[in-house]
Order: sequence, then C-alpha cells, then structure tokens
Amino acid sequence: MVLIIILLFVLVYYFFFTTSETRPDTFANKRFFEKFTKTEITPDIKNIYCYSNEIGFDAVYRMKFNCNREAVKTIASNLQLEKSEKPDEGLIGGEPVGWDDAVVRTVLPYRKEDGRRNFWFLWYDSTHQQAYFLKFDS
Repeated sequence: MVLIIILLFVLVYYFFFTTSETRPDTFANKRFFEKFTKTEITPDIKNIYCYSNEIGFDAVYRMKFNCNREAVKTIASNLQLEKSEKPDEGLIGGEPVGWDDAVVRTVLPYRKEDGRRNFWFLWYDSTHQQAYFLKFDS
C-alpha cells in the first residue's frame, strides 16, 4: 500500500510539476509559460517546450513555442522588453539544443536587464511562427 502511494505521488509530481524539453504542452510547461511570460495561453500559443536549471546561483529558464506575432508583442509588452540592437545577444555559450541557430544569430530579440543581473530575451521567427524565450541570472 505504501509503495502504491509513493508511486502515485511520483506520477502526480512528474505530471504537474516537471517541465519538459522533449514533450510539448504538458501541464507544467503551460504553467511555466504563464508564470515567466505573464501572458495567458491563447489558441495560437502551442508546442510549448520548457527547460529550467535552478542549481547554483545562476538560474537559467528557456522556452520554445509556436505563436503569432501578436502574442510575441503581448509577451514583450507584459515583460517590458525592448528591441535589442544585436541579434545574438544573450547567448552565452551558444544556443540551446533544439533552437534554430539561424534565427537566434540573425533576428533582433526583445530584451531586458533589471540591474540586478537578471536578463530576459525573446526571439521570433515569423516564417515558422516560432518563439524562443530565455531568462537567466548571472
């Protein structure tokens, strides 16, 4: 009986609280999206993949998702992001696995720095309606 309770707890935790880079649109991914973008999910926002690493003092959070241009503008507005002047700004150590290198190296991202060494970046590929979000503390 105890084993069944533990197994049930693990399954519930995995489903509701663990984000995934390999499975889109999980419950946890959708919650992660709304928390970090301060934006409600609309029908055009889908295929949400998430990653977080909070080990140590330099946390990293990233997402890849499909959406339309209006959703990107809403996210940028909600987070008070501004257009950057450099296309690959924010990519310390290269782009994450699964991100389109051509997009993040050539598209001007929206960005913000809060003065406490927290950084936000948002790239948008209008051809494929694919957005890439990165937040990190350094």
